[in-house]
Amino acid sequence: MKNSFLIICFVMMALYCSATNYYLSNDGNDTNNGKSVAKSWKTIIRLNSQKLLPGDTVFFKSGDVFSGEVLVQYSGKEKKPIVFTAYGSGNAPVITGTVPISNWQPYKGDILVATTTILVYNLYVDGNMQTNARFPNSGLLKMDGGFNNAIAFTDNDLTQKDDYWVGATIRFRTWDWEYRTSKVTDYTDKKITIKDNSTNTLGAGWGYYFDNKMEELDTLNEWFFDKDKSLLYYHPAVADLSKHTVEATVYEAGFTINEKVKHIRISNVKIQQFQNFGVWAKGDNENIVVDNNSLEKINLTAINFNLASKNCQLNNNQIRHINGRGISALEPENMSITENNITQIGNIPGYGISGVNGMIGIAIENVEKIKTATDHIGINNLIKGNIIDSIGYVGIRMDGAKSIMEHNVVSNSLLQLSDGAAIYCWAKDGKYYTYDNIIRNNIIFNITGNNMGTPSELNPIANGIYIDNNCYNIRIEGNTVFNSTGSGIHVNSDAYDNWVTGNTVYNCQAAVSIAEWAKPNNTFGNKVENNILFATNKSQ
Repeated sequence: MKNSFLIICFVMMALYCSATNYYLSNDGNDTNNGKSVAKSWKTIIRLNSQKLLPGDTVFFKSGDVFSGEVLVQYSGKEKKPIVFTAYGSGNAPVITGTVPISNWQPYKGDILVATTTILVYNLYVDGNMQTNARFPNSGLLKMDGGFNNAIAFTDNDLTQKDDYWVGATIRFRTWDWEYRTSKVTDYTDKKITIKDNSTNTLGAGWGYYFDNKMEELDTLNEWFFDKDKSLLYYHPAVADLSKHTVEATVYEAGFTINEKVKHIRISNVKIQQFQNFGVWAKGDNENIVVDNNSLEKINLTAINFNLASKNCQLNNNQIRHINGRGISALEPENMSITENNITQIGNIPGYGISGVNGMIGIAIENVEKIKTATDHIGINNLIKGNIIDSIGYVGIRMDGAKSIMEHNVVSNSLLQLSDGAAIYCWAKDGKYYTYDNIIRNNIIFNITGNNMGTPSELNPIANGIYIDNNCYNIRIEGNTVFNSTGSGIHVNSDAYDNWVTGNTVYNCQAAVSIAEWAKPNNTFGNKVENNILFATNKSQ
């Protein structure tokens, strides 16, 4: 009897400790057990109901498309991560935030209408993002004046009757370095009042436009969703929409990793067309690996790690056509961001992240408050070997301490905004925010700046490397910077004890510049030596 009891215990332990493979395919059935290709599940909904154990692997069939949000609710162990990946040959499996729309009926003129009970965030036709009914159809309007506040302005060129713009979305530029998004709450006598306070006083010369207004559905490829009536309207540019793929974004995140979940790997899948995030780690996560994935056409951020992740790796991902940020992490520790290809980030003004620090390729930031010696910050991080191109604002931002940024190639940044840089760091007042970092051996070029929609559209500020206020002990070494309309390397007011050495700067308005304007005698100890600096014309 005793031996039989021990045998049963060993069998139970073996069953508990053994890893299980689960399979999903478009030919599957959610009544299956999911434990083999022949018995695969069909939907993400079924996957989310399964309790996964350390060592389990979830396989999505290559070439198939799965609609919905994967909820990563359970932790693996150090040598037994829970893995989400692909099986079979062909293209990577697609995790999509869209559902197909096909029940189109004539509405008025060339406009069609379809019924859908799910909230629509965006519309794609043949994979191309369509325009939410806007005014004007291109370009920006200009504010004529404000009321010395951040919620109202006038535009004397508006001709619509009172109340016409109430409920519309307004997307507006309020600083050189940001766009914001809000709702119109009042429109009277050419005065626009908005719901959310701007960070700057609204005044003459700032650009804006309206969208999400049914009455402005007046040109090809525009759409509007009436959530009260559950009706989706679309003005197609093609004669027979049934011959084209029409998809509506209805889901917010591809993979959501719950707080405190650890030891997860997401690999070899394609994540696309979500409203908020491709991968969202909600905070206090450890040993999360996101590698060899493709992430594209996401409104906010492709990969977003909330506060205080540790020992996470984001490697060799292809990230493109993101409206907000490519990769974003808040106060990570020992994070590795390497060999990612990040392109076309933040190039639809007013979309993505509302406010400061949208339109960024890679961002490691701290919570914006004065830090003490005992506060947590981003620390010991590595940003290496990434290729970053065609970015609306900053290519790479790295705040925090004791981190390294090296061997990255950053090109064509600040395409939509200005007063920034291809590579950037910043610190709030105090000495425990951004310090003791190394920026070395990066190649940075074609930094333009864009002041469209600002009171002064000339001479945008666009730098190659920008060490901003209160950063110190930053070593800027061995970088190559060329073709900047601003400074190749700029050290701003109140930044101190930084070392600029061994860099090559070519064809920039200023090769190296140091500014002091905030507080007298607070910009000191910065050392510039052994750099090679080329000017190509007399104005430089």
